[in-house]
Amino acid sequence: MLKNKGTLTRLLEYAKPYRAYLILSFLFSVIFAAANLYTPIIIGDGVDLIVSAGNVDFESLKFVLFRFIAVILIMGVSQWLMGLCTN
Repeated sequence: MLKNKGTLTRLLEYAKPYRAYLILSFLFSVIFAAANLYTPIIIGDGVDLIVSAGNVDFESLKFVLFRFIAVILIMGVSQWLMGLCTN
């Protein structure tokens, strides 16, 4: 698969002092991706609560909105922290 393992080994040696940052960056990218994939599900839950004109479950919709805001905040913070780690 790799033709020249020496190059990869050398690059990993240069990155060794920054191993914690690389791991954190990977962790924050996984959190961001999971939250990004979860947002359409939350939106779908909200749409399901809007049955027809005048037939909207506002109490449940409020909970969906709070969930949506929480996931958006998680996405923003994880993306910001990922940027800090990679820079």
